[in-house]
Amino acid sequence: MNKLNKLTVICLTLFLGIFAISCDNESVDPLLDNNKKVGKPVVYVNTDGVEDFFRENVVAKINAKGEMHFTLDAVKGEKKDVLTIMTKTFKQGNFPTNANRSTYLDRENNQYFSTIDIDRPTYITGFVTIDFINRSARVVSGSFDMRMIPVKPEGEDANVDPSIRSFQVKGTFENVPYEREESEYVDAQIDGAEFRNTNATLEENDTNYIVMGVGRDNVDQVLHFTFPKERAVVGEVIKMSEEGVDAYYFSEFGIKYTLDKEDEAMLKDAQIEIEEVEKFIEKVDGTEVERTVLKGSFDMKLKGVDEEKRVIQVKYGTFKVSKK
Repeated sequence: MNKLNKLTVICLTLFLGIFAISCDNESVDPLLDNNKKVGKPVVYVNTDGVEDFFRENVVAKINAKGEMHFTLDAVKGEKKDVLTIMTKTFKQGNFPTNANRSTYLDRENNQYFSTIDIDRPTYITGFVTIDFINRSARVVSGSFDMRMIPVKPEGEDANVDPSIRSFQVKGTFENVPYEREESEYVDAQIDGAEFRNTNATLEENDTNYIVMGVGRDNVDQVLHFTFPKERAVVGEVIKMSEEGVDAYYFSEFGIKYTLDKEDEAMLKDAQIEIEEVEKFIEKVDGTEVERTVLKGSFDMKLKGVDEEKRVIQVKYGTFKVSKK
């Protein structure tokens, strides 16, 4: 092998070695979203042949009824149209858009569209599909394919401009974060059922914060947990086995379930995580009062106090509560 060939081999070897090292040091996915261990959200939209991608400022909202919707602004680029996708329930499945109304705003023509054909309300204009809900990371993925029908202006004699036609909107959404629409809530899946529509409160005593969610439709259904105020720090993970931590739940049938700190199996992976803490002063009736807002998540197991001692699991719990 002549000197030139040897030099070429050496340079190529060095280049591959440097490339391999740089690849080893690079994260598997540089677009991982914070500490959720899922990719950042991405939404693809094809509006009558015009394509858009969204990776920022996309959040799905879940209201107290369990309805989901998320809005995409600046559809079709500079035209900045607005697309809102909606399902009447938040679970995996295919949702016909004539019964699950999505909407579209054409800003240029100030014209609204929806997936409901007023003249043919049973006509299925398309589907929104929820493929997967990652309840641990609180993200949702799916797709949509639907026809947008011009909405008639109000008034008996009003008609849509005949030049404005219906059109197709389709696309996919992946790892879109979801959160509650209400400003205060206590949510969880308790014994396999959703505990969502609640009145949420935050109280405190000398040592502890007390979080409580009471069912709006059934005030006998109550979820209650406490933890030390000194542990209310962003990023803090509070184990349910710790001193000063307690919890109980009253079911809609009046059965009480409590935290059994003597049962190690129940305490495994049971915790409260503090995600946001906000303290500020606001005026109430001319008087300045300090306000505390706490946001976080929780998972726990609780045991019945009746003879059966049945254990229920409280999963995917989230809360945002405030106190004045």
